[in-house]
Amino acid sequence: MKKTAVFEGTYAPAIEKMRKMRVIGFKEILDIIAILRTFEMDCQVVIAGQNGVGKSILQNIMLKAELGDSWMDNLIMGDKLTADIVQLILENENTLLGIDELNLYLNYRKHSESDQQHLLNTFELARENAIGVLGCVRDPRKLTLNYRNGKMTIVIWVLDRFREGGSYAAVFIANPAIESSMRFGFDWLDTDLQSFDRVRAVIENQVTSFVCYMKIPDAKEYLTTAEIKKYRAMKKVAKAAAHLEYLIRQLNRKKISRPYFDDALAKLRPMIDEGTIEKYLKMIIEPKKKKGGRFNDIEREVEDG
Repeated sequence: MKKTAVFEGTYAPAIEKMRKMRVIGFKEILDIIAILRTFEMDCQVVIAGQNGVGKSILQNIMLKAELGDSWMDNLIMGDKLTADIVQLILENENTLLGIDELNLYLNYRKHSESDQQHLLNTFELARENAIGVLGCVRDPRKLTLNYRNGKMTIVIWVLDRFREGGSYAAVFIANPAIESSMRFGFDWLDTDLQSFDRVRAVIENQVTSFVCYMKIPDAKEYLTTAEIKKYRAMKKVAKAAAHLEYLIRQLNRKKISRPYFDDALAKLRPMIDEGTIEKYLKMIIEPKKKKGGRFNDIEREVEDG
């Protein structure tokens, strides 16, 4: 039975092979992703770590290794809306998507919002259509509980980078048959760990989902100069779009005036394409016009008379 079982006969041996290797490359993760997609299992890979350690570099390298030169077509930056991600999933199958700022769409503080619930439901379609998702976030504990407990499959936690280029990460893979907030065992992050030696000791000895370490190559080994430059430009656009969304929230809350907003928007227009701007402007809540009562109707009649 074990030999023909998906989890026990195929998935678990592949993970055990990684465990014995102790240090793997990104291609071993792509092999696991292939298994998950082949058997229509949830394939949600979260790349975590502090800013500047190379999360996005790893994501981009894996996307290019899987998709070739067209990899940027499947990269979702922070200027995209939830509807854009859903549409991309609806239009594709048997592929890999990258979400550069996963926290923007699955933040635990927005767990009750309809957009987030819609995205989680669409991830079920992604599973059925053999679509894997790579997502970057600083801390996976800040992602919504429903995603962490039931969808998050693999966590690659980038710990540090090397001066000569590249970085290294710890790889965690939970039992896919178990749905629980404790299945990854990330409670170790709440302890007082003052040194990297202590961090690694706790990872290796106390976190049951830990599988192995990963050596992440330098970006220039796999990405062209033009691709790196284009990604940085896309990142800048995403930051500008995030600021536009902030301004719209402030306008809707009446924290800023319409003239102030219009002036700020004029400065952002050269940085963001018009299509994206129009999508965001639809989020503005226009003031409701006051309905004329009987007294107002009489006033208008007097003025007209």
